[in-house]
Amino acid sequence: MTEALYSVFLRKLKKRHPTSEYVFWHRYYSKSAKTFIESRYTSLNHFSNQLCEKAEAASFTLHQLRHLAVTILKEAEASIADLQLFLRHENPKTTELYAGHFNNSTKVQNETLGNFWSKELEDAA
Repeated sequence: MTEALYSVFLRKLKKRHPTSEYVFWHRYYSKSAKTFIESRYTSLNHFSNQLCEKAEAASFTLHQLRHLAVTILKEAEASIADLQLFLRHENPKTTELYAGHFNNSTKVQNETLGNFWSKELEDAA
C-alpha cells in the first residue's frame, strides 16, 4: 500500500461519523428521497475506487486485495490451515485449490513478465 493510500484510509477512519458503527460511510444526495443520506457504502469496490482516485493510485477491487494477501502469505510459506482460516473457507479443499492457483499462476506470471521485460530492455539497449 502506498503512503498516499494509507493516508487516505487513515483520514477516513478519523473522520468517521461518531454515532455510526461503520468506518466506511459516506454522505450522498438521494434523487429518489430528494435529500442527503448518511449511510455505509453498499459497494466497497466503488469506495476503494474513490480512495485510489484521491490517492492518485491505480484502482483495485477488494477481491484483488484478497488475492494479493494470499499471494504474500503463500510466499511467506503460510500453511493451508492458516490460509483457510484467513480466507474463511469452510472446506480445506477450497483453500487448496485457491492456494494452488496462486502458487502456480504467480510464479508463471512473474517468470513470463520478467522474461518479457528482460528481452525488451536488451532490445532497447
